[in-house]
Amino acid sequence: MIYFISGIFGNAMSFLFLPQSLSAGASGAIFGLFGAVVGLGYFTEMPILKEIGKTFAVLIGINLIMNVLSVGSIGSISMGSVNIWAHVGGAIGGLLLSAILPPKPLKRAIPRYYQLITSIVFLVLLVAFITIPFLNH
Repeated sequence: MIYFISGIFGNAMSFLFLPQSLSAGASGAIFGLFGAVVGLGYFTEMPILKEIGKTFAVLIGINLIMNVLSVGSIGSISMGSVNIWAHVGGAIGGLLLSAILPPKPLKRAIPRYYQLITSIVFLVLLVAFITIPFLNH
């Protein structure tokens, strides 16, 4: 579920920043899984997950930096078949979803208020990503 929903979230963020371009692909969903690992490390506060989460955060950061540096014009932040906004959105979506849809063994390790707050933030951002481009026309 995290893979699928964070892919939608990533493409919705792409739609916000690049409403005139067509975007579809699995990279935002893959970044969603990376973001979910980061989120599980943060939300559960389990030492081993924290360390793994930090590693995945570095992986996300390095990948995004490499993408930005390889873009000729940073203004559009989209190069050919790589959509950085979908990557960023997927990672954010996955991070939020890790508190909303954690694996069963970790469900009790995530405080209820994290689940509530991330659910609200996720829904507000998703609605904003989809509706704002229509308001600007």
